[in-house]
Amino acid sequence: MIMKNRDSYILGIDTGTTGLKTLLIDVHGNVRCRAYREYAVHHPHPDWVEQDPEDWWEALCATIREILEQSGVPAHRILGMGISSQGSTFVLLDEKGELVRPAVTWLDRRAEHEEESESERIFDITGLQPFPGWTGTVLKWFHHHEPNMLKNTKQLLLVGDYLGYRLTGEVCTDFSSAARTRLLDLRRQDWCDDLLDASGVLRSQMPRLGPSGKVFGKVTSGAARVTGLCEGMPVVLGGFDQSCAMLGAGAVSRGILMVSLGTATMVCTTSPEPFVDSKWRVTTSCHAL
Repeated sequence: MIMKNRDSYILGIDTGTTGLKTLLIDVHGNVRCRAYREYAVHHPHPDWVEQDPEDWWEALCATIREILEQSGVPAHRILGMGISSQGSTFVLLDEKGELVRPAVTWLDRRAEHEEESESERIFDITGLQPFPGWTGTVLKWFHHHEPNMLKNTKQLLLVGDYLGYRLTGEVCTDFSSAARTRLLDLRRQDWCDDLLDASGVLRSQMPRLGPSGKVFGKVTSGAARVTGLCEGMPVVLGGFDQSCAMLGAGAVSRGILMVSLGTATMVCTTSPEPFVDSKWRVTTSCHAL
């Protein structure tokens, strides 16, 4: 049973490119405990950059168990959790829910020379300029070079989606993460069927969409056993890590800039509507708001 009072807490998870951070935060916004685990980045071929999703899961379980032990906070005092994650990196699962192959990260460059037509139209739909690491661009490479990978795929998941699936058994993604795939229509906030078709994937293979902060599932008995969390604890949709960082930094209105220095360096600001302009060509994505 989850109990809510002044001694209640939430868990915040950030699944970055090289490691996973878990924070235990009280209901007043104070960080009470934190834990971190690194994981490997693999280069099986020149320009290929992959990760083992099992490493993310093991890091998540280990950091949660460490926080519960170090903080002494009973699991029933934790009201829920959300996950922010690296953008564009994706996982392919088969009919049995097992991995088809290792995850392809946003650093991957195998699709560097993938030809693209109608780049201006795609930019207008998605707000994203051509870049080999976008999910849709890498999928197009698989479609052309390794089509059996996609034929054997039942479900495509982004990083946060995969961990959410392992925790709850449910499949869902948020708009800010979906916006980093170059497969989302920004204005309609829905998958673009034309772009899915060009990348060789079906709408049925994509996760359903929802807003950050929405409860999409609850911790299963199996996940509770390996993490130490309570069965039935709510898990909410998180977001693309930079969008979540903007929310935390207070960059939530026009005129405020956030500079993020990490594996990627980004300068971000908020606009009340999509800023897709052929002159400025600024990358535009959905905010975690």
